[in-house]
Amino acid sequence: MFLRFFFIILCVCFIILGSFLHLKRSDFEQNNAAFVFKSSGFTPDTKNPQNKASVNKQIQITTKSDLSQFQFFESGSHLLVPNFEKSAHASALLDLDSKLMVVFFAGSREGARDVKIYGSFLSKGSMYWNEPKPLIDAQMLSHLSGKFIRKVGNPIVFKDSFNRVHLFVVGVSLGGWATSKIYQFRFDEALDNIEYLGELHLGVFANFSHLVRTPALSLENGGFMLPFYYELADKYPLVGFFDKDSKLLFTKKLHNFKSQLQPSVIPLSSSDCLAVFRIHRSHDNKMFLQQCKDFGNTWEAPYKSNLQNFDSSSVLLNINGEVILVHNDGLDNPLLLLYDLFHEKVRIHPRASLSLFWLRDKSKGEFVRLMTLDALKDGEVSYPAAVSDDTNLYISYTYDRKQIKSIIVSLDSIFELIKQDRESLEEIHLESLVPDTSQTNRDSTDLDSETITEEQKWELHKFDYLRDVG
Repeated sequence: MFLRFFFIILCVCFIILGSFLHLKRSDFEQNNAAFVFKSSGFTPDTKNPQNKASVNKQIQITTKSDLSQFQFFESGSHLLVPNFEKSAHASALLDLDSKLMVVFFAGSREGARDVKIYGSFLSKGSMYWNEPKPLIDAQMLSHLSGKFIRKVGNPIVFKDSFNRVHLFVVGVSLGGWATSKIYQFRFDEALDNIEYLGELHLGVFANFSHLVRTPALSLENGGFMLPFYYELADKYPLVGFFDKDSKLLFTKKLHNFKSQLQPSVIPLSSSDCLAVFRIHRSHDNKMFLQQCKDFGNTWEAPYKSNLQNFDSSSVLLNINGEVILVHNDGLDNPLLLLYDLFHEKVRIHPRASLSLFWLRDKSKGEFVRLMTLDALKDGEVSYPAAVSDDTNLYISYTYDRKQIKSIIVSLDSIFELIKQDRESLEEIHLESLVPDTSQTNRDSTDLDSETITEEQKWELHKFDYLRDVG
């Protein structure tokens, strides 16, 4: 009896000690390195209006005759990554200046023993991805880690400030994805081979149920901040800070909300960042935003956006200070309401369409749909990844669970749509400032300085002033 009691007390002490050590790693450590934050070098094309004439906001589509966006789906900007397996999913994308790199997993089905992590390249300006090369599979990871690995998935790839290319993958020994672990690799300079760096030790006693989905934020000292998440039970997001030698220093839990998966984090400046999350069947499916300060050491409380997330992966980008989101529309894509878009009824479900959104108001979490990127009448377009250069936004995503598809969208088009939205807001605001003269039978064009107050005069002209000063 005494031994049993002693054993229980000892276990409780170990649990308390383990919790303390985990808390110490998460809250007592500090990151002092700044985020790598620089503009893309993009400047809007103001001398080529013919390219912008066909760019229209895709928020209000009310007539069956407006099928211009469907033509966009069939244009040459959509490219399929070759795949010789039955299934492909969860791509990650990397910009390598003259070319793009995509990694993804493919096999007979998700979670099968034959699934491999593949990599492929696309030279910019080319219309063809090269034949994917297998990078790692379960058997190879078992050999490298010294542990039995049953399946692999969720690869991510990114480049640090020393131009080293990193690869992280998820591996599972027993059970489903909720029992997975994260494994770390690094490419050689030629990007031909990968070096195994080890398993991330993220739990004190049971190191499992941690997954990655989105790339890290590079730090100026050569380290990086890696978003990941814990999937068992509560389901919550974390970040891990790595030093210039790619060694994990400590982790930080972002908040205490439940059912928040797959954080996508972008820098807003050298010290501040912004995150969105996949919602797992909770919080009325409202997608949350969360901001960080002080190089990721301080995280403010999450707050709701105006978008819903129906258990789908989304990705954020910062393009010249504008926050862009690639996101599944859920049940709210206007294109899917056009039942004859595909000359037959479509099955409306959360991952049937993928769209590009702009964060109009960060403080309110207000996003605006700019354009629909792709849609399937009876399948999914999901799990997006995205990168940008000085000219284009490149997006890869799962297409019908059979292939990885990529799309190229010019930054000129995106910024033209943002400009249109801002101008429409200005028009609405200016209209609201004009006094109602219907009772005096005076037309709005007859307004003079006596009708409008000095404050209203400023409101009428401040947008011109703000535009002039940038």
